[in-house]
Amino acid sequence: MRKMSKSHLCIAASVLALAVGVGVPAHAQESSTALQAMQEQINTLQKQLAQIQAAQAKAEKATKVAAPKKAAPSNVVTVDDKGAFVLPGTGTTIKLGGFIKASVVHDLSARPTLASTQDSTTTDGTSFNTIPTSADTGNLAGRRSNTTRFTARETRLNLTTKTPTSYGPFETVIEMDFYGAGGTATATNSYNPRLRRAYGSFYGFLVGQEWTTFADLQTKPETFDVNGPAAQPAIRQPMIRYTHDFKDGNVLAVALENPETDIGAAGATTPTTINNYPDMILSWKYSSDWGHIAARALGRNLAIDSIPAAAKYEQNKWGYGLAASGKWKPFRAESGAFSKDNILFMVEGGRGIGRYLAEAANLAAVTDANTDMYLLNSWGGNVTYQHFWTDALRSSFVYGYAYTEQKSFMDANAQKSADSVHANLIWSPVPAFDVGLEYIWGHRVVHNNAQGYMNRLQATAIYRF
Repeated sequence: MRKMSKSHLCIAASVLALAVGVGVPAHAQESSTALQAMQEQINTLQKQLAQIQAAQAKAEKATKVAAPKKAAPSNVVTVDDKGAFVLPGTGTTIKLGGFIKASVVHDLSARPTLASTQDSTTTDGTSFNTIPTSADTGNLAGRRSNTTRFTARETRLNLTTKTPTSYGPFETVIEMDFYGAGGTATATNSYNPRLRRAYGSFYGFLVGQEWTTFADLQTKPETFDVNGPAAQPAIRQPMIRYTHDFKDGNVLAVALENPETDIGAAGATTPTTINNYPDMILSWKYSSDWGHIAARALGRNLAIDSIPAAAKYEQNKWGYGLAASGKWKPFRAESGAFSKDNILFMVEGGRGIGRYLAEAANLAAVTDANTDMYLLNSWGGNVTYQHFWTDALRSSFVYGYAYTEQKSFMDANAQKSADSVHANLIWSPVPAFDVGLEYIWGHRVVHNNAQGYMNRLQATAIYRF
């Protein structure tokens, strides 16, 4: 049977409808079976008509040609949907970012710095290994209570670029803040810029200055205090790093980083340090919807090589360190703001890790009066619970602890241990703006077991751009 066209179907459906509505009723009682058959034919014809109409509409839609978008002139800089400038010709994007951060810092007791004055040349962030102790009889300024200052030094600028290539994007980052040397609170509160990060990355390789591979930035707690809790790895340095993403949640990185021997001396003469080999770091991380887990290993060579008038120092030893960290979202399956809560942890330790453990006072080794060098064991960690009261209101509760081994011949004020507490309330009325209050407590113990405490309040406002 030849396939009916749309018009033929319409005519057939009309004829059948007329037959049912006019001619059939006279014989309704005798021809009920015929009526039912005719009704089924009408239904079939109507379905076929609907199918033909749908097919025609689809064909008409497919034949329509979309109006071409007006291309931007080849010599005009445009802006993409992420706010980055797109350079004509190369496709390179350039984006300026950062934040303005203003804080009011009030030390209720024991300003945590050994500087003899309370001016702007001292750090505005905490330094728990400089909390004055009961043995610091000469540090009268550091032991004062109820001191206040305003600061905007942490204001930060960064410039990022991305250039597409056939092998993947080539990216660069340069970032600075104003924690450089100099500055005075007497008149202008002017401070020198300080380089934080400067690197290029391509095809898995990163070359330049970046956060050390021995740190896990995703477990760094959200604190207004720029330095954060005790034991937090806080090194940025030049490096060569290769990162491989296995695309199954596993990421492996290996790095050669800038070496810098950090030692102390018990004798009258401090030995000259020498850096023979780069610091070597291996990092692994596994990520999933519940968070991530990570582990790292560090190897570094510590060397002294000098000939003072009284004695000869010439030794080198290998130090090592291990670290583990993670992030867990315990309520991710729930509804409500608290589903974004996080539990963060970091623990590390080793022999001769020194500067890689904050609050270890950059002390990886010491020399005795006989010019012998001893590597020191250090360990520490911190844990954080971040709670979201609402989508715009959150808090972080952080505890940190760091310990450094002591030798009998070390100085009475040598750093032994430090622990800290941070607790804050942060409100974000809009995504780019944070404002809140933080309480900071610190405790320090030195070689002769003298102790010191600090208590600080910090109010901060941050505007990101």
